[in-house]
Amino acid sequence: MELVRNAGFELPAGGGPLDVWKPALLDPGDGQSCSVGNCELTLAGDGSAKRLQQTARVAGEAGDTLVLTASSSASGVPAGDAPYGVRVTVFHEDGSREIKSVRFSSGTHGVETLTKTIETNEAWKKVRVEIRYGRSGGTVRFDDVSLTFASPPVPRQSCREILDADESTGDGLYALTEGAEPPYLAYCDMVTNGGGWTVVFAGRNGSTNVFDHFDATSYDGICIDPSAQCLRHAPPSLGDAAAELAVTCRGAMVTFPVTTPVLDWLTEGIQVGWTQLTPTVLAGTVHNVPNTLWTGSAASESFIFSRNSGTFENTFASSYDASSIFDNCNNRFDQASLVRVFHREVAPTPVRNTPATAGRTCRAILDAGDSDGDGIYWLAEPMGAPYQAYCDMTTDGGGWTGVFAGRNGSNNVFGRFDSPTYEEFCPDPASRCLRRAPSSLGNAATELGVSCGDAMVSFALTNGARDLFAAGTRSGWIPLTPRVLAGTVPTVPNSLYTGVSAVNGSFIFARNNGTFLNTFAQSYGGSTFHDYCNGLDDQASLVRVFYREVAPAPVLNTMQNARQSCLDVLEASESLGDGIYWLVEPGGSPYQAYCDMTTDGGGWTAVFAGRNGSPNVFDHFDSTSYAGICTDPATRCLRRAPASLGTVASELAVSCGGAAVKFPLTAAASGWLTTGAQAGWVALTPTVVAGSVVNVPNTLYTGASASNQSFIFARNSSTFENTFASSRDSNDWSDYCNNVADQASLVRVLYR
Repeated sequence: MELVRNAGFELPAGGGPLDVWKPALLDPGDGQSCSVGNCELTLAGDGSAKRLQQTARVAGEAGDTLVLTASSSASGVPAGDAPYGVRVTVFHEDGSREIKSVRFSSGTHGVETLTKTIETNEAWKKVRVEIRYGRSGGTVRFDDVSLTFASPPVPRQSCREILDADESTGDGLYALTEGAEPPYLAYCDMVTNGGGWTVVFAGRNGSTNVFDHFDATSYDGICIDPSAQCLRHAPPSLGDAAAELAVTCRGAMVTFPVTTPVLDWLTEGIQVGWTQLTPTVLAGTVHNVPNTLWTGSAASESFIFSRNSGTFENTFASSYDASSIFDNCNNRFDQASLVRVFHREVAPTPVRNTPATAGRTCRAILDAGDSDGDGIYWLAEPMGAPYQAYCDMTTDGGGWTGVFAGRNGSNNVFGRFDSPTYEEFCPDPASRCLRRAPSSLGNAATELGVSCGDAMVSFALTNGARDLFAAGTRSGWIPLTPRVLAGTVPTVPNSLYTGVSAVNGSFIFARNNGTFLNTFAQSYGGSTFHDYCNGLDDQASLVRVFYREVAPAPVLNTMQNARQSCLDVLEASESLGDGIYWLVEPGGSPYQAYCDMTTDGGGWTAVFAGRNGSPNVFDHFDSTSYAGICTDPATRCLRRAPASLGTVASELAVSCGGAAVKFPLTAAASGWLTTGAQAGWVALTPTVVAGSVVNVPNTLYTGASASNQSFIFARNSSTFENTFASSRDSNDWSDYCNNVADQASLVRVLYR
């Protein structure tokens, strides 16, 4: 790996080599002389100690090999002890140094090439190369000065990696690599805003100093000096995790989240004209904070950082040669200040467990007492391979499993849940990941969560939302029942867009199916109408989508102690409170059921538990389509009552939210519960046993045909506000819970 910058003394655009080779005691006649394809450094002897030097901040170990190669020609050089050669100083970690040098011949001679191999004898942190001439006369010309690191350490991929590995020695040059590519030197800012910034551009501001372009059509990758004259595309791996972009000019520095258009420009030179940025000032005073980046368009190439795509005083920094109207640096006309463009990955998210200790979900890890805070965890479905997911272990009690993480807005879409275009993509579970939820999602009452920036909202997981995130099923806009968990949300989202076609897919969380200010978060490439985060125009903030199972209901007895009903458990003094119990019919197999052991004296056996409303129907009592689905007796279960129910005086009850009503069990209601017999609307005699009920239900809809099924508890066989609870999928007229529109509250139907 070459450690010397501008080893051949090539003439950079707009100036000489002195930005790289720091001079001491040079005369006006000293400097570069160039012919076609070749440049030399010329020094005239006058007895003074003329020197040019540069330092490479590259660390190594004892036993490393450095190879110095230097070429020089001379005319009339007097003999003597004054220096004529090149010296290398290796600075050790303990503060000591080792010095090696080569000396050229006196007199007049053609190109003489000398080589010196240096075996380092201690761990070292930097190396300095000095060109030295101190004779009293003669002229010398240096054609090439090179120092190669023959046995470099394994380089890191970025300045951030060096920082995180605690290998930083401050601002300067570091060896980097990408994959199997050879190492190269890059300038790292290891101080500003915590450091870890990798330079992809360094050069003088303005149209007169352009020496290369990011744009794919004219990119050369010129890098004479990584700190002062260099343009190099960022590595493709930059997009594997959330990253930041930064630009400096005249003492000021501004940073921006890397959006997809910025990523494509940085890594591949893809032109998209002006693209929006979300700025944060890190250093200095910025008069017109830049919020747009010019990435080129056809022959109008390279970059401009400016305010609202503006010119003159609105320009913060530029390397754009089509016009001088952008030749400003932080509000002032400037064709000289040094501009640097950097990238930096966000701090890596910690991995909190191992594949051997993988849990099924983040909730399962939390409930097992194995949470170590927010971060990445290994998860595994039963019989499945372990994988990593981001877990929010703090918000609203924690236990949230991430299925999406990415930047907000249409410009940042990198994948879709929709089934025709879905492809799992998860290089970083914390910041860039799209992975469908497991097929088991929805087997128990579950919540959906979405965060954008510092705000987070949760919703009861409806069938439509589950089908999008677990199977990619599109159903257009679907309603949600929101609950704000974190931050201030001016326009609380209550609808989710799940896609309608292959070109109109992925997701939007919004208020009343709205756009612009009504949008809370999205990953939708169809238009910019939804490029808002929590009501603010935004194409940069981090969005995450999660799911979380409700806390599991306890199982409070054993299979060996199963009773025929919850009332039998209660009367045998074996009740341990509300929860799941093993029950068994005479001559039957044991099964689990939810028992309410407190309401109106307890002893209630649940035959239905599920979310209220038409989007959440998962089974029917009706004989034409009964399946007996019971994945969680407490929250998602429909199981007909035993045939013995009709042989004794019994009661029926229904709860929704915090309210409950009971009724004497009629023959029609008993037939529906035990065999699925449809009888249309049947009359009931209600008694309120919990909560305040506005329109006390006195009728039960038991179905009337194969296409008009399942149940509604309502006042006077009516709908809308007269509905107390329902699980009927024909329309949404009965999507109310105790008088309030609702597609989320938990409903239970019980007998005693």
